[in-house]
Amino acid sequence: MSFPISIPFYAFKLRLHPGAHVFAPMNDLEAVRLEPSLKKLAEKYGEKLQTEVLNHGEFYQVLEEYRSGVFTERELDLHFPASKDGFSYPAFEFCIPVFITEQSPAGWWGIAPTLGVTAFGKDEETLVGNLEGVIRLDFVRKDRLIAVQEIVSAIWFESVTIRQSRLKLQAHSLTELEKIAEEEHSNWLSQVAQPLAKSPGQLAYGYEKELAQLSELLRNKFNRNALIVGPNGSGKTTLIWEAARNLKKWNVRGEIWETTASILTKELTKDTGWQHNLGFLCRELADREDLLFVTNLMTLFEVGRYEGNNVSMAEFLYPFLSRGEVNLISECTEEELAQIELRAPMFTACFRIIRLEQPRDGELEQIILNKVRDIAGASKIRLEQEAIRETIRLTRRFNPYAGMPGQPIRFLESIILNWKGGSDVPINQEVVIRHFCESSGIPELIVNPNRPFLIDRIADNFNHQVFGQAEAVNNVVEAISAVKTALTRTGKPIASFLFLGPTGVGKTELGKVLAEFMFGARNRLVRFDMSEFGNYHSVLRLAGAHPSSEGLLTAAVRKQPFCVLLFDEVEKAHPTFFDLLLQILGEGRLTDGNGKTANFCSSIIIMTSNVGADRQMQAPITFGKQQDSGQVAAVYQRAAEQFFKPELFNRIDRITPFLPIGQSTIHEIVGRELRLFYQREGIKYRRLNLKIRPEVVSWLAEQGFDPKFGARHLQRTLRAKLILPLASQLNLFEAEELLNAEIYLDSRQSLAFDLSSDSESLETWIEELERQNFAEYASNLRRKMAALKASPLYIQFRRDLDRLEALKADNPERFWKDAPKAEWYNTLSRIEEEAKFLHQDIIEKERMQCMACLGQGDFLEDPEALLGAWKSRFFAFQVRLYSTVFVEENHCFLAVFGKDPEGPFKLYNQILKTGNCKINYQSVWFDPGNPEKQGKQHDDLSGEHSNVYNLSNWMENERDFLKKPKPASQLYGIVFRIEAPCAWLYWNKESGFQEWTMPDGQPGRFLIVSSLNDIVPSWGIHRKEIYQKAAVRRTVMDFTMSDKTLPISGACKPEERAGVLKYELDIQFENTLEREIFKPEE
Repeated sequence: MSFPISIPFYAFKLRLHPGAHVFAPMNDLEAVRLEPSLKKLAEKYGEKLQTEVLNHGEFYQVLEEYRSGVFTERELDLHFPASKDGFSYPAFEFCIPVFITEQSPAGWWGIAPTLGVTAFGKDEETLVGNLEGVIRLDFVRKDRLIAVQEIVSAIWFESVTIRQSRLKLQAHSLTELEKIAEEEHSNWLSQVAQPLAKSPGQLAYGYEKELAQLSELLRNKFNRNALIVGPNGSGKTTLIWEAARNLKKWNVRGEIWETTASILTKELTKDTGWQHNLGFLCRELADREDLLFVTNLMTLFEVGRYEGNNVSMAEFLYPFLSRGEVNLISECTEEELAQIELRAPMFTACFRIIRLEQPRDGELEQIILNKVRDIAGASKIRLEQEAIRETIRLTRRFNPYAGMPGQPIRFLESIILNWKGGSDVPINQEVVIRHFCESSGIPELIVNPNRPFLIDRIADNFNHQVFGQAEAVNNVVEAISAVKTALTRTGKPIASFLFLGPTGVGKTELGKVLAEFMFGARNRLVRFDMSEFGNYHSVLRLAGAHPSSEGLLTAAVRKQPFCVLLFDEVEKAHPTFFDLLLQILGEGRLTDGNGKTANFCSSIIIMTSNVGADRQMQAPITFGKQQDSGQVAAVYQRAAEQFFKPELFNRIDRITPFLPIGQSTIHEIVGRELRLFYQREGIKYRRLNLKIRPEVVSWLAEQGFDPKFGARHLQRTLRAKLILPLASQLNLFEAEELLNAEIYLDSRQSLAFDLSSDSESLETWIEELERQNFAEYASNLRRKMAALKASPLYIQFRRDLDRLEALKADNPERFWKDAPKAEWYNTLSRIEEEAKFLHQDIIEKERMQCMACLGQGDFLEDPEALLGAWKSRFFAFQVRLYSTVFVEENHCFLAVFGKDPEGPFKLYNQILKTGNCKINYQSVWFDPGNPEKQGKQHDDLSGEHSNVYNLSNWMENERDFLKKPKPASQLYGIVFRIEAPCAWLYWNKESGFQEWTMPDGQPGRFLIVSSLNDIVPSWGIHRKEIYQKAAVRRTVMDFTMSDKTLPISGACKPEERAGVLKYELDIQFENTLEREIFKPEE
C-alpha cells in the first residue's frame, strides 16, 4: 500500500508596484508563476513532483525538496564604490532582502530570492558575510554595474514575503510502482498504429473469392492471422482496406490497426529496448480482439537485429502468433514469401495464405474501369474506355512485369489528379499516350499510331551525328521502326544490338544518339565497361551477390527503367555474365540477391565488341572509299558466331557491323569537333576572336586519320596539335584582355598561332594606388577585429572564461578533476589564443603595408592573397566563436513539404553535401486510404500531426529513406536534420513557399520550413489549397530562378541552381553572423 507524505512547501510572494504579485517557489526561483493563490501553486507543483518523480520510484528527490526551520527576513545594505575610471558608474548603495534559517547542528543557510543566490555559514554572522559576497559576485558576473537597468532589475519588486503551504504526496510500494508502469505501457497500440479508415465506397473490385476467404478467416475464434501474397500492384493492400470497410457487415470482432516495421522500430525503441515495449504491445493485443496490419511482412525480418541480438521483430512475435494471442494481417510477394520460408520455415505456418492472381483481360479492364471511374467521378472528370485499354496496352508492352491492376490505376490516377481540362474535355487515348511519353521520355511518334514515322528523315538525323556508318544507322532505324509498328515481341527488351567493329568508329556515339532519340537525353545511356567484370566475383556485383548489397545493373535499371544499356567490349566479360545476359534478352527480367526482380522491358540493350576487327583490318585498305559493307558484315557475322554461344547469339535482334573510318569521313568528323570546340567554356566566355583557316581543317583531317585507331586518334591529334598549343599561348595573356587569334599553316606546313592584345598595360601609378588601397584594406580588417573583441558576444565569452579561471585559481586540484569543466576551459582557452594571434597578425600586416607606403619598408608580398587568407581565418574564427557560445544553434531542421518534393530535396541535398555538416533524412508519406475527415478540424498548418501521415526513421543514407511504407503511399515531405557550426543561423531564413516546374511541365508548389526543433508535419500538407493561397517566395522554372528575398533573378540552368543558391546563402549567412556578433545587448 502507498504511504502519504506531507512536506513543507515554501514560496516567495513578490509584490509589484501596481499592486499585483507573483509567486516563486523556493526550490525553483526561475519558475515565476502568476497563480491566484499559494494553494493552487502548491497543488500544481505537487502534482508534477508526484507524476514525474515519485511515480518512478525516485524517492530521494523528496530530500532535495525538503526545507525545514523558521525563516527570518533580514535586509542587507550593500555599498558599491564608483568605477575606477570615474564615469562608468557612480558610487551607490541599496538594500536587498534575504531570508535565513538555522540548519542545526550543521549551520545556517540563507537565500536572496530576487537574485536567486544562496549561501551557507557555520553561524549567523558568517552566513550574512557569505551572502554579501555571493551577491557582489553575482553583480560582477552579470555586469549589473555597467548599466542602471541592470541594477534596477535586481530591485524590481516592492516587497518580498515568504509563504508556506504543504505538499501532499504518495510514496507507492514496489507492487504499486509496477502497476503504474504497466498502466503507462498499456496504450502502446494507439502509439504505434492507427485504425484503418472506413471508406464509404467500394475499394476492391474483382476479388470476391479472396474477400470471402478473408471474411471466413476473420470470423474464426482462434487463428485469425492472414497473409496476402501477390505481385506488387496486384491489390493486396486494397483487399485489406476493403475488409476493414466490411468488418461490421461480416460481424467481425475488433478493428484493424495499420502500422509498418519502421514505425514499430521508431516508437518501441524509446526508453528501453524494443523487445521490452513490444512485449507490452503483445500483451495489450492479447487482451483485445483487434487485428494488427503490418504493411509488409518481410520488413519485420529486417528490423530489430543489432550487435549482440540476432532476433528480429518477426521472430520475436512468433510465439505470440503460434499461441493465437496476437492476430496479425500482412502482405508480401511470392519472392519475399520464399525468403521468409527460407529464413524461418515454421513462421508462415501461423498464417492462412490468400494468393492474388492477375485477372484475365476482360476482368482486368473492368476492375480498372470501376476503380478509375470512382476517382474520376469524385473530380467530375470524364474518362473514355479506350484510354483504359491504351493504358493496359502500354503497360504490357513496356512494363509487362508491373503489378496489375495497380500500375495502370496509378498511372490513370496521376493523369486525373493533374487534369486541367475539367469535365468538358474527356481523357482519351491521345492524352494517355502523351502522358506516357512525358514520363518515359519515349518520343510520341514511336508510341502513337497516328503519328507518321518518316524513316528517311530519322536516318538522315542519325547520319548527321554518326558519320560514315550508313549501314549501322539503317540497322538501328529499322529496329526502331519495328518498335513503332508494335511487331516486336513483348516480355523482352525493346531492342537488342551487337555493335561490331574496330575502336573509334562510332559504336558508343551511335548508342548516345539512340538514347537521345528514344528517351530524350544522352545521359539516358548507362554504360558498363565489361573489362571491369572479367572474373566471376566481379560479375556477381552486377546482380548483387549478397542480400545486403544491391546489384549495379539492377539498381541502374530500377533508377532509370527507360534507358539504353551499353555493355562496352562485352567480349572481355567473364562467361558468367553471358548467362545473366541470356535471361535479360530472353525474358526481360533479372532477380538480384535480395530476391527483387528488375524489369528490362523498357530498356534497349547494346553490346559493343571488337571481335573480328583484327581479321577485318588484315584486308587491303583502300584510301578514299569505304570497304564493301557486305564483306565487312560477313566477316563480323562469322566472328560473332564463333565467339558467342548459339543460344545467346540467336537472342540478339541485330548484329550491326561498323566500317573502318575513311579519309572522306574524317573531314566531316573534324568539322563537327571544331564546332564543339568553339562551344567550350574557355573559348565561348573569353574575350577572344578566334579564326581557324580552312586549310587547317584539311591538315588536321590528314594528321588525325588512322584506319586502325579511328576517331580516337583524331581526338589525340586535336589535343596535341591544336588545343594544348593554343592553351599555352592564351596563358600568356590576362583573362580579361581582348584577344585576336588566328590559326594557320606556316611555310613548314605546321600549325602557327598568331595572338595579339588590344588592351593597354597598367601604369605605375595604378600599382601605387592599389598598394595604398591594400593598406586601407588592412586597416579596415584590424578595426573589425578590434570591434569583435569589444562586442557583446566576445564579452560574454570572456566572462565565461574568467569564471572558469577563477574556479581554477581557487582550487586547481578539484578543478582539473572535473573533466567536462576542464575540457570546456581548454576549448575557451584555445579560442582566446586564436583571437590574440589574429589580432597581432593583422596589426603587423597593417604596419608593414603602411610603412611601405611611406617608403620605410617593403610591401607585403602578394597582399591580396595574404589579406584574403587572413579574412578567411577571421570568418572561420567568428563561426567558431558563435558556435561555441550558442551551442544550441549548431543544429536545425529543414523540411520540404509538397507532392513529389524530389526537386527541392535534390537542390538542398546538393548544397548540404558540399558543406562540413552531418545530415540525417526523414521522409513523410501520405496515406490516401485514410479519410481526410480525421483532420477536418485543422484547416491550416498549425494543427497537430494527423495520423494520415507516415514518418520514416531518421537515416543517414538518402537512398534508403525514400522506400514507400505502403504501395499506395505518396511522398509529401522530406525533413533534413542538420548538424554543423551555426546551422540554425545559416538556414533560419529559408522558410517560405516555392513554386517549381515539375517534370510534366505543370507548376508545383512546396512549403519550406526551418526550425530549431523537430519538425512534425501538420495536417493538410497534402491539400492543394494550402499551397495555392500562399504567396510564393521563390520560383524555379526549367531555366530560370527568382527569389523575393535573395538577389536571385534570371536565367539559371538546372545544373547551376545549387551553386547559385549556395553563393547567395553564404553571403546572407556572413551578413547575419556579423549582425548577430555586433548587435548590442538587449
